[in-house]
Formats: sequence, C-alpha cells, structure tokens
Amino acid sequence: MEYDLVNNPKHYVERSAKLEPIDILKYAPFALGSALKYMIRAGYKDDELQDLNKAEYYLNVSTKTIRESCDGNATYQEFFDKYGMFLPKFPGLPKIQYTMSYSPDIISKLLEFVQYRKNMLTRD
Repeated sequence: MEYDLVNNPKHYVERSAKLEPIDILKYAPFALGSALKYMIRAGYKDDELQDLNKAEYYLNVSTKTIRESCDGNATYQEFFDKYGMFLPKFPGLPKIQYTMSYSPDIISKLLEFVQYRKNMLTRD
C-alpha cells in the first residue's frame, strides 16, 4: 500500500483498521475533534507530550463549551451517540463506553486518560 503524507498518512492508516480518524472526527464539535486527533496521533508524530498537552487544552475547552452553552451538550451528545462506537477502534483513545453515556462524563474520562499518559511520560 502506498502512503501519502496528506491524504493517506502511514501513521494513521496502519493503526486504524481501515478507518482514518478524519472519517469520524469530521462530525465532532471542533474542540472535541481536535482533542481526539491529538490523542490519536500522540507518540506517532511530532512531540508526544506536546500533543497530549494540546489534547488536554481542547478537552478543557469542550468542558467549558458544554457548561456555558445552552445546546453545547446536545451537540457533543449527538456526536457520541452516532459515532462513539467507532472511537475505541483508534489507538490512543481509551476503551470506554462512548455511546449512551453522558458527554461531560466521557470528557472527564478522556481528560483523566490524557493526564495519566502525561504522567507516564514525565515520571522519570
């Protein structure tokens, strides 16, 4: 299989069971999609700790959006209900229940997972 750094990058394709992150993340609210993207690619492109810091930042933005917006949670909830079943297929994301769960709880679990990964990198 040939790889294209823009349209068919090796670091996503080889790890993703024929499903690229963009196939799912394009339906996510911006901040959540950005967080998930950085979690998936952490350790495979650029600086792993930097990617995890970016994921943490966007997860915090997601939390704030849900808390401050009248319909913010509905947008996140809709994404998780429709596409959450695909998320465990991507390396770098925790194997948790994404569907039929309350989205702020999912975001909290994602934050804990990112913080755990950061601690594992920096504990030496």
